[in-house]
Amino acid sequence: MANQPIYDVIIIGAGVAGLSAGMYCGRFKMKTLVIGEMPGGIVTTTHLVENYPGILSITGADMGEAFLNHAQKFGAEMKFTKVLDIEKTENLFKVKTPDAEFFGISVIVATGTDHKKLGVPGEKEFVGRGVSYCALCDA
Repeated sequence: MANQPIYDVIIIGAGVAGLSAGMYCGRFKMKTLVIGEMPGGIVTTTHLVENYPGILSITGADMGEAFLNHAQKFGAEMKFTKVLDIEKTENLFKVKTPDAEFFGISVIVATGTDHKKLGVPGEKEFVGRGVSYCALCDA
């Protein structure tokens, strides 16, 4: 822990929830670290988002990038990696990744979601070409 920064908050998850938390923590001048494997989260896999209030149409990739930029604008630091473990020490949390350990006063877990898969033949090959996970948008 010597010479390592102590974060006010470490956010695990770099999707919509994690980046929103990062943006708000940064706005409140908290020393913030967001750790996640998929910058922007699952929304980045969406071709078009046309049901987000105030935005008529945007690609999922562009929306994810906008969320990322917004959190960074307010000072949230980013590490794009996997979290292996969280350990409560005497008065801090130690968050372990494959390459480093980070220390924080608090932790927010915003690990997101994934589509529920059926595991049927052809499902993986036809995602976005007939197999859909959004009945409202695609059906």
